Amino acid sequence: MEIRNLEKVLSSLPGIHSAKVISDGNGNLTEIHVLASSQKSAKQVVRDVETAILATSGIKVDRKIISVAQIEGEEERQSGTSLNFKVKRVSRIFEEPQKIEVTIEDAEKEVTGIAILRDYGEKSYLRAVAMATISALAQLKESVTRYSLELLDVLNYPRYPIVVAVLESFNGEKRVEADLVSEDPALSVANLIIKCLG
Repeated sequence: MEIRNLEKVLSSLPGIHSAKVISDGNGNLTEIHVLASSQKSAKQVVRDVETAILATSGIKVDRKIISVAQIEGEEERQSGTSLNFKVKRVSRIFEEPQKIEVTIEDAEKEVTGIAILRDYGEKSYLRAVAMATISALAQLKESVTRYSLELLDVLNYPRYPIVVAVLESFNGEKRVEADLVSEDPALSVANLIIKCLG
């Protein structure tokens, strides 16, 4: 079965938004990346992917090559758990060097994290928002100081953009989070970091 057809099959499974399959050129599948709803556990999504590949192509895959990132759908977001921390505001300070300030609050206090804006592109701006959010969270939750931002990217799918963050601790533990981008991308990034580390 062609890789493109396999990706279409996986993307048509309930709860899966998109899939990317990578092979070694000899027809051996080496990586399978899936963006799925959080309605099912990641373990269940992996089983669904394994079964779909076996049923459609006859190929038995090792579940270790399947990576799952989960995002909340609109109905999940509305009925989902409330965060301990809330973004109060995201500000851009237009003095040299430009800074991003993210203010968050919990039940007891309000704190502001600051990050320097390295250049003026959209990616740099959103990365600075993520860094300022981590800085603010670290003032409220000591364990956050162990993590640094490894990757922040916005994936533009035809129907919706998705923001993905990868954070890594000093001992190599990785946390990955993804979500739909709202009308305010900076707020989406700040909330994503809180969801990942809060």
